[in-house]
Amino acid sequence: MDVLAVSGIKLSPVKGFEQLAELRAQNHEHLRGRNNVTSCRSPTREINTKLIKDELKKKRHQEFLKRRSVSPEPCRPSHSPETSSAKLCSPTGRRDPVMIVQQSCTTDGSNSHRQGRQVGQEKGQTSIFMSTSHPPPVVSAQKTVIGWSVQSERSENRGSRRMLRDMAVQTDSGLANVKESDIQLLAEYLQEALWREEAVKKKLAALQESTLNLVNSSNFIWTSRCSEDLLKNKIRALEEQLQVCLQKFPKDGVKKLVFQMEKQKVLYEEKALVALQKAMQDKTEAVSKAATLQEALITANAETVRWQKVYEELKRSFEQLRENQRLSNQQLQQLQEHMEISRSREAELGEEVALLEQEKQELQYNISLLEVDNHTLRDEIQRLRGDSESQDFIILRLPAAEETEPEEPERRDSLLEEQLRHIQEKLCIKESECEELQAELHTMEQECKSTQARLSQCRDELRQLSHRRRSPVRTERVRERVRERKRERGRERKLLGSRCVAWIFSLLLLTVVQAAMLWLWYPPFRQQIEDLYMDIGKRILSRYDLCLIQEVRDSKGEAVQALVEYLNSRLDETVSYTYAASERLGRNSYKEQYVYIYRNNTLEVIEHYQYKPEGGGNNQTDVFSREPFIIRFHSPTTLVKDFVLIGQHTCPKNAMKEIDQLYTVFKDTQKKWEIDNVVILGDLNAGCSYITVKGWQVLRLRTDPKFHWLIGDKEDTTVREKTQCAYDRIIVHGREMISCIVPGSAQAFNFREKFHLTEEEALEVSDHFPVEVDLKPNSLTHNEL
Repeated sequence: MDVLAVSGIKLSPVKGFEQLAELRAQNHEHLRGRNNVTSCRSPTREINTKLIKDELKKKRHQEFLKRRSVSPEPCRPSHSPETSSAKLCSPTGRRDPVMIVQQSCTTDGSNSHRQGRQVGQEKGQTSIFMSTSHPPPVVSAQKTVIGWSVQSERSENRGSRRMLRDMAVQTDSGLANVKESDIQLLAEYLQEALWREEAVKKKLAALQESTLNLVNSSNFIWTSRCSEDLLKNKIRALEEQLQVCLQKFPKDGVKKLVFQMEKQKVLYEEKALVALQKAMQDKTEAVSKAATLQEALITANAETVRWQKVYEELKRSFEQLRENQRLSNQQLQQLQEHMEISRSREAELGEEVALLEQEKQELQYNISLLEVDNHTLRDEIQRLRGDSESQDFIILRLPAAEETEPEEPERRDSLLEEQLRHIQEKLCIKESECEELQAELHTMEQECKSTQARLSQCRDELRQLSHRRRSPVRTERVRERVRERKRERGRERKLLGSRCVAWIFSLLLLTVVQAAMLWLWYPPFRQQIEDLYMDIGKRILSRYDLCLIQEVRDSKGEAVQALVEYLNSRLDETVSYTYAASERLGRNSYKEQYVYIYRNNTLEVIEHYQYKPEGGGNNQTDVFSREPFIIRFHSPTTLVKDFVLIGQHTCPKNAMKEIDQLYTVFKDTQKKWEIDNVVILGDLNAGCSYITVKGWQVLRLRTDPKFHWLIGDKEDTTVREKTQCAYDRIIVHGREMISCIVPGSAQAFNFREKFHLTEEEALEVSDHFPVEVDLKPNSLTHNEL
């Protein structure tokens, strides 16, 4: 049986504090001097160490022989053929094995009795082994030592182990036969052993916990005893002080003090009562407030629920309204798209009508010309007929001698008659064609008028649809009507397109024939037109000291030379112009040149070069379709003496990139010639749809404040009335160059209004107005760039 030994300090309530302190010191010295005996240390061995080692060595050898299937002992005769032995290890993971031997049941009652007793003995041995194989945990605390004594049972364990070891020896080598019933019984025994082991563990844990509680309670008792001693000492000291004070104090003073203390006590009690009443009142008020707050909370929760329901209803209605709005927006967008399509079609039809009217006027003009030609031809035919009749009359009156002359005049007259007859037939055919064209033109006018009426009707319907909301059925009807009208318009447009194509083709053919006839039959008229345009060009160029001409498509190189010679021949001898031309530029078969025409008596070319990119000018690295032509001038008559012109004609599709790349060209020129007075000019296509709003924000020539754009974005540099775009620009860099500009002189020169030309005549001269700027002179001379 395990023995629990507890040693502690015995405190005596009779002794004083000093005696207790001395006693505690003695106990501490006693505990310090004794041996440290704990339950975690193994007890002294009663058997010799050598015997234990030999026994362990023997066990290892036996285990080795068992694993090698060799019996450690000589074979003995078995008492029964059905005897079986088994060696089982403890499932609890202990070091020492548990040997259990079972024998088969026989008819002998003594054997069965012995077997049951043996099983019980084995069961007891197993339980003893399991209870003693693990030493219990050790609990150490201050001033207390708890130890477990298990030495009394070690001899019994050794004996049981020897018996189990002897019983577990195999009699025969080889495999052992074990019955299934024995294994089941053994499993039950093992389960029971495990259960008992768990119960023992629980008991040990409870005992450990109770031990800890006992240690804590002993410590608490010890500390309470110490505090009690301290309080007693303080009480004694206070009693002594009180006795001294009483001896010093007179009896009347004591009574007065007691009476005063009683008064203070009464006052304290009254104050405490008032405070208690106040606290009770505050408590009741707080309870009432809590009740009211609870009611308010309940009502607020009800309101919250109600508002939540209202919110959900409003949310559903809002979603429904949003869906309706989305549908209405889609319908409105579709109607707007239809309206835009109809507007675009109306604009296209309007343009077609305008073109048709213009072509009608041209046809009428051509018809009048043809009529005049017809009259002249008829007069000539009549004159030729009169000449032939007179010749016939003269021939009839000749004598017979002359009839032998050659008949060459007659053949010539017959040829003339044939030619006249063919010409008359052609004129009749042309007249019939003109009549047919007039009829077709009349039908086209009628169709255009009907189309305009239908377009106006569709526009009115679309306006009505956009101003009021209609039911889905009505909308479907309107859509069906719109679809039907679209189909009708498609058919009409196809018919109209086929007619227009045939009509335009015949009209163009007739126009080309008439123009060719006019151009070939009347050479003076052609010469007059060329002289007119040359004179207009001379007037424009003579206004400037320096001019840049772009889109010069002269493959032979003779047109520019002829223009300069014509310009010098029509001006005074004091004025002389010359030019500097670039090489022919372009990525494909279309090539053009830059030409600077300037007065050589006021300007001098210092140097010029054709810009080449770093990559060699191939299509992958070069941004420009036509690289800039850069020239440096010296002007002694202006405030700025030296300046550079960078001429550029950008491609419309790549205008943004080329304009931005001009900044790199400027930097290259500035680095090469070390000059700041630079002017970038030409048809940059810097307007309308070629440059977006975001594109203006990233252009370096636009964002750099050192560059000044003299031609504004609202300026119109195109000849056509339909377009109003500032394609041509003049960009200036450098303080000296900017200060040399005459304020307000940068503008587009409208030569159409100046020379009273029509749009077609102006387009024959140029499709762009020239942009110009004046430079401040250093004398009374006037220089215009």
